Amino acid sequence: MDKPAYRGKNAVPIHLCEHHLLKKGREALARDDIKFGDTVRDLLRQSLHALAEWDALATALRAEPGWLSANKWVEPWDKRMRLQTARRSTPMVPWKHPSNAFVRCWSGDAGHSATVNE
Repeated sequence: MDKPAYRGKNAVPIHLCEHHLLKKGREALARDDIKFGDTVRDLLRQSLHALAEWDALATALRAEPGWLSANKWVEPWDKRMRLQTARRSTPMVPWKHPSNAFVRCWSGDAGHSATVNE
């Protein structure tokens, strides 16, 4: 299970930084001479957003035991990324959102037109 930010009923799972995961993953693929344009690179780029995509990446890397750096990179993150990508696909409950702006917009009490770029 993810390491919680708090304990007990207020436990909040800590998300792994997707930017750094992608960066370190690309570095691991490069050490194994997996070049741009390879399908594994495409799998890596898509893998941080959904459980099926993460599973496809992990499966592809494990199928090639000669990719030592890539397999060494994916192993410690596998369990946590499976949990994190599964959470991403769970619908957000408005009253559990950390920002009250979302709740205000959702309830129509925003006082202004909300857009994605605000």
